[in-house]
Amino acid sequence: MFLADTRESSQVFYKLLDILKFDNIVKLSTCIPAHKIFNKSSYIPSLFHDSLTIVSSLHKYNTRYASKGNFHRPKVRTNTGKFTFVYAASKLWETVPTNLKRLSINDFKKRYKNHLLKCQS
Repeated sequence: MFLADTRESSQVFYKLLDILKFDNIVKLSTCIPAHKIFNKSSYIPSLFHDSLTIVSSLHKYNTRYASKGNFHRPKVRTNTGKFTFVYAASKLWETVPTNLKRLSINDFKKRYKNHLLKCQS
């Protein structure tokens, strides 16, 4: 496609074509349902609305963690627990910039993808 050498780094082409790497695709696809839950969207089944709990609804203290709109991260006892949606989504949601969390879903998708593209190394 670009007549590049087979040993040349593909990082340049990811940036040129605005393509996310696999780990960033996973981040985006995990944070989209988390965003819908955070903003109480009707586009997600009600079963998932209770799966993630916002920290500020658990206690009345205004901590830095709660003020950023983060989810409560459940305690896990095994590595298997770290691969559940609730744990992974709450951990990834902490990395989302605070100004993106209250956007509409379409704006969130665009701006978070641009954020991931900028941070992609």
